[in-house]
Amino acid sequence: MTEVRKKPISGELRNLNVGGVVVFPMEQRSSVMSVISRLRRDLIRERWNCTIEEVKSKYEIVVTRVS
Repeated sequence: MTEVRKKPISGELRNLNVGGVVVFPMEQRSSVMSVISRLRRDLIRERWNCTIEEVKSKYEIVVTRVS
């Protein structure tokens, strides 16, 4: 079994610049989705938004900030 290195989600996403990309392990999917939902509400005046891509072959969640 491969060891999964978890990353801090909130800090990574909050500090992500427009056009920036961050990758999380698939095991953190639920937490990543929850934090993204919260950031979209909390930073609505800044129009914080991102796209989410699940790369199942690599077991990754790729988040790209779009605004």
